Amino acid sequence: MTRATIYTRTDKGEQTAASASRELANDLRKVLDAIDGNSSVDALQSKLNFRDGGWLDRALAALVAKELIREAEHSEGALDFTSFMPADDSQRKAEEKARQEAADRAKREAEAKARHEAEEKAKREAEAKARHEAEERAKREAEAKARREAEEKAKREAEEKAKREAEAKARHEVEEKAKREAEAKARREAEEKAKREAEAKARREAEEKAKREAEAKARHEAEEKAKREAEAKARHEAEEKAKREAEAKARHEAEEKAKREAAERQRKLAEEQELKEAAERVRRKAAEAAREEAEKQAKLAEEQELKLAAERVRSKAAEHARLEAEEQSRKAAEEEARRKAVEEEARRKAVEAARHEAEEQARRLAEEQERRRAAERAREEAEQQARKLAEDLARRDAEEKARREAEIQSRRDAEDKIRREAEEKLRREVEEKLRREADEKARQEAADAARREAEEKLRREADEKARQEAEEKLRREADEKARQEAEEKARREADEKARQEAAEAARREADEKAQREAEEKARQEAEEAARRPAAELPRQDETEAQERMAAEEKAWREAEEKFRREEQEAAAKRGRRAAAKEVTAASSAKPSQRAKQLALGITALLVIGLIAIHLVSFDGQIPQFEQALSGQFQQPVKIKALRLSLVPQRHVRLEGVSIGSEGQIKILQVKAIGALGNVFSDKKAFSSVELDSPVLTEEGLGWLLFGKPSAGAMGFGPVSVQNATLQSKNVSLPAFDANLKPDGQGAWQTIAIESADKNLNLELTPKGQSVQIEFKARTFKMPFGSSLVLDELAASATASKTELAVTEFKAFAYGGVLSGNARLKWGAQWSLGGELNAKQVDTAALFPALVDGGRLVGKAAYAMQAADAGKLFATNRMEGDFHVERGNLLGVDLGRMIQSGGTSGTTRFAEVSGVFVRDHGATQLRQVRLSEGPLTANGTVEVDADDNVRGRFAIELRMASELRRANVALGGTLKKIEWRR
Repeated sequence: MTRATIYTRTDKGEQTAASASRELANDLRKVLDAIDGNSSVDALQSKLNFRDGGWLDRALAALVAKELIREAEHSEGALDFTSFMPADDSQRKAEEKARQEAADRAKREAEAKARHEAEEKAKREAEAKARHEAEERAKREAEAKARREAEEKAKREAEEKAKREAEAKARHEVEEKAKREAEAKARREAEEKAKREAEAKARREAEEKAKREAEAKARHEAEEKAKREAEAKARHEAEEKAKREAEAKARHEAEEKAKREAAERQRKLAEEQELKEAAERVRRKAAEAAREEAEKQAKLAEEQELKLAAERVRSKAAEHARLEAEEQSRKAAEEEARRKAVEEEARRKAVEAARHEAEEQARRLAEEQERRRAAERAREEAEQQARKLAEDLARRDAEEKARREAEIQSRRDAEDKIRREAEEKLRREVEEKLRREADEKARQEAADAARREAEEKLRREADEKARQEAEEKLRREADEKARQEAEEKARREADEKARQEAAEAARREADEKAQREAEEKARQEAEEAARRPAAELPRQDETEAQERMAAEEKAWREAEEKFRREEQEAAAKRGRRAAAKEVTAASSAKPSQRAKQLALGITALLVIGLIAIHLVSFDGQIPQFEQALSGQFQQPVKIKALRLSLVPQRHVRLEGVSIGSEGQIKILQVKAIGALGNVFSDKKAFSSVELDSPVLTEEGLGWLLFGKPSAGAMGFGPVSVQNATLQSKNVSLPAFDANLKPDGQGAWQTIAIESADKNLNLELTPKGQSVQIEFKARTFKMPFGSSLVLDELAASATASKTELAVTEFKAFAYGGVLSGNARLKWGAQWSLGGELNAKQVDTAALFPALVDGGRLVGKAAYAMQAADAGKLFATNRMEGDFHVERGNLLGVDLGRMIQSGGTSGTTRFAEVSGVFVRDHGATQLRQVRLSEGPLTANGTVEVDADDNVRGRFAIELRMASELRRANVALGGTLKKIEWRR
């Protein structure tokens, strides 16, 4: 196919264009509708306005493969594709000149053909005239000898009649046999066509089914995604709201607590001072002023200290809330990353399934094309043999046929008429049958399409209903859960408030009673002292002071004991009354200041303890951890810091971990989740481990994959790795995440690796002394100095300490499929070898300035060896064969060159085949054979490492009247090849 090729629709294509069938994609139908039998490929490109010309070529190839279009008989020659820029005026003039020369050549050939036919006609007429004269002469001689030869003539006539009857019988049998064979052939072709249509229908139905399933899956995943996002958003908003409320509440409570504690201390100091003044008024009047000043200074110092303590508590509470919020955000991000990984895995599986389907379809198409070519070759050979046989028979029976021609002409005409009528009747019956089958198929497809549309509509409605019901159920459950949590919270708060008020009331009552008793006793003692004689005052003052102090102490102890008893007895009763009152009027009740202070104090202590445990260093336990990990990995281990944390769950955090004497493995942070007792226990067990930003060298990676760690004094569950990097001068890999599943004996069981950009996936499984690897990549650039980029690469391999054996790989490149195997070895020397198979490779993408339109199939063995891995492909040696079908050789018209000496143009070929050797950048093509109808070319080509080209071809052109031969040399470069005779 060239840019000047003109396509026309086949009968099948006309039926498809006229019908409303949905078996074609919209873009393919658009191209089919635009084909009118007059527009070239360039005109179609302009008409359809496709930006990607390659896509139009692929669409036309697909329509040709489906037998919907074919090249028009009046399709003109090709354009020169040596450049991707539009042709200028000189090029158009050259093309016009080439077309004019082709027309002149066709005219000359037609004139030569007419002359040849006239000569043949004159020759036949001369032969007929000579035959007629011989017959006339024979007739005259026969009349002269009639009497003498009467009996002999009668005998000859009888023999002749018998011979003619035998020949007629044989001819009739041959004709009957040919008729039966034609009918059988028509029947086979009809059956083959019906079979192809059935296969095409099954293929379309499978494609439609896969498409529907993919759409349903994508829709379900989208709904699930929307649902998860809505839930995550609601959860995030609720968490944010709770966080803000908690921060405001904590801030408010801390401030209220500080105020209440200051007031309480002031009140207690005042009460104690008043009690002491009442008990020691006589004895301590002189020191009153000094004590009051000291108490005032102490009060001021205590208030300042309380303010500072409140500020510290507030800042620590805010920091704790911030850490909790950051942890929640990290959890949400991890959940989102896991969800995206699942979605990406599903998408990759869908893409893999589609790729396999495309490969299978390409294979079937190639087989079908090969089958058609074989049938065409067989037909041509049969026709050629039949033609030769007919010519031989015609020559042998020429004279006999001339004598019988007059007699059997009428019978032959009648027989031909009968045969034509029978063939026409059979053709009409076959066409009618095919038309009925096509109508029935179209009707059935329309019914199936309507049924599928109805089923799809019902399914969508059912899905929508189920989604709405699920959302309504989730909403009701969330509302019910929120209501229950609110009720439970209100009940707990009411119980706590009642208990605190009961305790405060009991304590207040005990304080008041103790104060009344002390005041009454002091009043009685003062009165008694006033009645005593003055002489006894000094002695009595001292005795009374001691007695008062002892009495006060006793009264204080009795009051405290009574308070405890009464608190225990009355707490439950008063708590129940207060709880009932709190439920009915929770908003109007005023909590006790003392109970609130007690609760806030306990809460502050807990918060301070939780925050403090995150700040305390446990570096003293580092040697124990280093010893346990060194035994685990059989390598020295260094740890810079060790911390404990309780949020979001209990874990030990190791910072600055280094494994190996030269730091072959470095880990920024290790989070080991488990009981806090692991810090001090000799036997440590962690449920899971998280590694943050590890950096591995090639040697460190070898330890992990092929080392034999022991269980030792440390056990751990699944290991997750985030943002890991591999330091290697030979292989460049992006940052990746990994999940490691241990086997419980200190070794690993499986490792799943995914690059941060989701482009690359590996699954590793231990297999004896080696590792089984499953590798997938959407896009993969070959390492070791190669510029080759592979798409949708999938490979299975086995790795050991000294080699990597790829048992099978498959990928897309240059518009085709590459597959094969490989074995990579390293040590003192690097080596890479294996086999490579290529199918349906686009030669225009591989050699854009040399070939256009062909598809390459080939097989080769390759081997390379170098001291440096980055130079492996520079030493590549590859040997194999290739085969290209139906393309155009750009830059030269070999047919024109052998006839008129011109070198420009394009050579269409049916096939090109040969063998090749590529060694250290230089390529040799041997046994190269190009064929296209009467034109053949055989030769060799060499391309050196600098892309300089040289070669020779022997060309043959078989014409109707002669055979022309020529030797052609080529030189130049791959970008511009020069041809010369």
